Amino acid sequence: MAHSVFYAPQYVAISEGFFEEEGLEIDLTLANGADAVMAAVLSGDVDVGFCGTEATIYVVD
Repeated sequence: MAHSVFYAPQYVAISEGFFEEEGLEIDLTLANGADAVMAAVLSGDVDVGFCGTEATIYVVD
């Protein structure tokens, strides 16, 4: 999913240093599946994770 053309602006902003100019440190990590994303968020290994709603629903339930 993160290799979709819709994420192109994110990759450009990282490679051109736009986040750094604003004082933001970005360490982009790709996880294999929503369950891995949610596990990384819940463990505190990452601050933000993008995944579908299904993993979130399972955690809340």
